[in-house]
Amino acid sequence: MKISMGKISFFIVVVLWVMIGFSITAEKQQNVGSVHVAVIGVARWSDVASQLQPKFIFTEENALSKAIPTTLAQYQELLDSIKIALRLAPPTSATTSEEMISKKDSGEESKTSQSTAEKKAGDVSQTTQISATAATRLYDKPPFTAAASVYDPIMVYQNALTLYQLVALLNRSIKDAALREGYDPYIVTLQITLMPYSHDLKYDAYSTISFFSGSKMEGAATPTKVESDSNNYNSFVEYILQWALKQPYNDIKTLKEEIEKTEFFKITYSKENKENKANELAIKLYEMYKNKLRNLLGGKSCQNPFILPLLATDNLEAGSDVRCVNEIRQLSLALVALVQGFGASAGIDKTKQFMSSVAGNDLNSLLTLGRLSDNTIQARLGAMLQPNKNNFSMVPRTHNISLLVMAPKTGLNSNTTNPSIEIKSIRAISRTIFRDTKTGDMLNTRTERIINNNLLRILNSYNIIIPTDESVNKICQTLLNSVQENDYDLFVQVLNFQFNAKNIDLSYESLWVDLASLWIGGQYTQITFDLPSRLQIEWPDMKQWLICNDDMKTKMTVLLKGGNNIFGEDLKNASLEIKLPKKEEPPAKNNGSEEAIVIYADSIEILNQSNILIAFPTLKTFGDYENGKLVGFKLNLNNSMASPHKFENLFLNKLTAAAEPPTPKPNYIRSIQTYILSDKGDGWIDIIISKIPNNKLFIKNTNAVLKSSNPSGIIDNGKEGLYLILKEGQVRLNYENMIPGTKIKIEIVDEKKAVIESYEYPVIQKV
Repeated sequence: MKISMGKISFFIVVVLWVMIGFSITAEKQQNVGSVHVAVIGVARWSDVASQLQPKFIFTEENALSKAIPTTLAQYQELLDSIKIALRLAPPTSATTSEEMISKKDSGEESKTSQSTAEKKAGDVSQTTQISATAATRLYDKPPFTAAASVYDPIMVYQNALTLYQLVALLNRSIKDAALREGYDPYIVTLQITLMPYSHDLKYDAYSTISFFSGSKMEGAATPTKVESDSNNYNSFVEYILQWALKQPYNDIKTLKEEIEKTEFFKITYSKENKENKANELAIKLYEMYKNKLRNLLGGKSCQNPFILPLLATDNLEAGSDVRCVNEIRQLSLALVALVQGFGASAGIDKTKQFMSSVAGNDLNSLLTLGRLSDNTIQARLGAMLQPNKNNFSMVPRTHNISLLVMAPKTGLNSNTTNPSIEIKSIRAISRTIFRDTKTGDMLNTRTERIINNNLLRILNSYNIIIPTDESVNKICQTLLNSVQENDYDLFVQVLNFQFNAKNIDLSYESLWVDLASLWIGGQYTQITFDLPSRLQIEWPDMKQWLICNDDMKTKMTVLLKGGNNIFGEDLKNASLEIKLPKKEEPPAKNNGSEEAIVIYADSIEILNQSNILIAFPTLKTFGDYENGKLVGFKLNLNNSMASPHKFENLFLNKLTAAAEPPTPKPNYIRSIQTYILSDKGDGWIDIIISKIPNNKLFIKNTNAVLKSSNPSGIIDNGKEGLYLILKEGQVRLNYENMIPGTKIKIEIVDEKKAVIESYEYPVIQKV
């Protein structure tokens, strides 16, 4: 019996393949799985930034203790032995001879002999056995303990410094986000879903996602060479769109009929292709009409958004293990054959005993996010570690990632009549590939021809008649785009107009689902999302009185109330303008101008998008100001408006809670009213006089002429404009020559004309 070496080799390979293990592989991406991307949240950056700011508590001692951590402790022993043995037992041959001697009566002897030969096959079992190598058992050893480690002190402190500074920067990461001038920041949350088609697929998925301004590739329909040669093409497109936008209802058919009436269409195309060209133009212009691109007829060059993966990082899986592994792989092959009486036993034994005691974490990145360019990111969805195996496998899962998307405030337009438009939506295109976890090789992907063939096959299954001209690919692409962009109206229009689907019994919804399934297993997906509209800003009333609370030590705070829809980016800075008193200078040098200084706010905080809290340095630095109106002070808000908001009604309130409360001064007079009412030049005011001391006090009037007082006996007649207070009580002061809009001053003075109390009252015309 002959056994060829080729058969033996094949048998060995099969045994090794089964015993070592094998992995499932694929050749095409559509047989592995798909990645789906969706937008689940969009918010303005200013709405959520304060909630996202971390506040990690991390001290220098924490940094030193965590500078060089022990992440893995391992002890292992490897015993690898190979035994190759050949045992042979040759065949045996045994001959039995018999000799007989006979003797006659005559005494004559005769000899006869008989030989019998017996052959036996070799018996390999009778040969000496060769024992296999035995491995030492690790768990007989004493428990593993990590040896004490000593590190270079300089290295420890350098690592601690780096760690401490990194945590400090993380605590400011939201506040110091790299925002751009001319762009509105948003937080966009994406949901990325990995859906493999089989278990034990060892592939990593890589999704590249690019973001573009606008809901689609907006602009005029791309003209052919014939159309480009005609100067009337843009005018023709503009005329059709303007006509369509004035109609109460439009479809592709009505647009086609209007196109065929134009002189441009009649003279531009030959008779042979008029029908196909009319259909193609009608579909193009209907798409433009649907998206209301009235201001983009000359084409559009729009800035793309900027993307920062600010709030996402590696998603790691960690297997926390303390294990003892005794892994023995034994490969053996035995062949027993009988060849020409020989007994043979060929054996190959490989015994590999790997013993390892490991205490630590096995880390594997499941999600890694990186920035490729200003508007493009890449997400890696790593295969997961499998338990009890040194193996990876794709597992269905979903990840949420948050991006800082900075969208341009306006898009540039080449149409000079409307040079800019507002960007209201963002479009994202993702491309996914799969790579082998060990080799990194990329799987083959579907071509556009395969997708179109699948589309035509689906249409045939619905008994839809497919055009045979060269425009079929463009029409099919429009049909697919309508499904991907969720434009059901365009989807029905193309089916009814181009494929005559309204003449057959068709379930539009079923066909929609079938066409949507064409993206399963493909490379590309598209999503569009609207940006939150900005509400109208309402700034606080500039006429309101602002209380300046000054602690007279380090800072003064001002609270502005009554605003709405105010965000951090709307207020660039705030300043306080102070007019200092005039300096005593010779007349030749004094030009009569007042000196002013400007101090800027230390901090600005927006409270509930309505109130503004501003902190300035204490006014104590610039002079000794008394409580009351701050004359010559202006608060300026430099905001997003063309001119800053100015507040002039400022009232100083010194915070003296920590100091001894001052002894309150007696109020000798107080008024029932806060103004003087004027009627034909005469005016009056009622005052109450109380707490008169023993010394003499007088009432002095400034900018006013006191005509009389009643009742009599409370104040005496005036001398040199001073009226002696005789007793306590209520008295009406009657004035003449009152001018509405002016103010009079009533003062309490002593005999030396020193002012003890002073009050101002505006003069108001009686209606």
